[in-house]
Amino acid sequence: MFEQEYALLKLFEKANRIEGRKKLQKTVHLLQMAGVPFGMDFKYHYYGPYSAELQSYIDVLVDYGMLREDNQGDTYIYEMTDKGKEFMQKYRETVGNDFSLPTESVERVLSYPATTLELTSTIGYLISLGYTMDVAKSKALELKPHLKNYIDKAEDLYNSMM
Repeated sequence: MFEQEYALLKLFEKANRIEGRKKLQKTVHLLQMAGVPFGMDFKYHYYGPYSAELQSYIDVLVDYGMLREDNQGDTYIYEMTDKGKEFMQKYRETVGNDFSLPTESVERVLSYPATTLELTSTIGYLISLGYTMDVAKSKALELKPHLKNYIDKAEDLYNSMM
């Protein structure tokens, strides 16, 4: 119980702050594809893979005061609160489970802009459907021609994660 909430808070413990819902969605999707067991179900959406389940968990964490959600213009900014840190400590004491989250992978993903993550996540989603890298890149560019300048970085990020 509360495994997903703990896992998401663990992400914020490492990231400190995530700017943008799209960046949050793509970060979780890419880390999950790389083997981090977030347990979220992703479907293809306009901006690439999207998890309504993930957004629901984020909303709950915000509602319970464990995450702070600030809106700056069109961007949502998420940070863990002291209440979130207290929850994590109690969870560790009670369950004794310390969800493993590779710091290097989190830092790598978060170092890229949301546009690169969107394209990388889309390529990964297409590969998970059985497409080869070349076909996935081609299809991703058909879906997202406005992101063509990010294709090399997206492929590099994907290859470094998987």
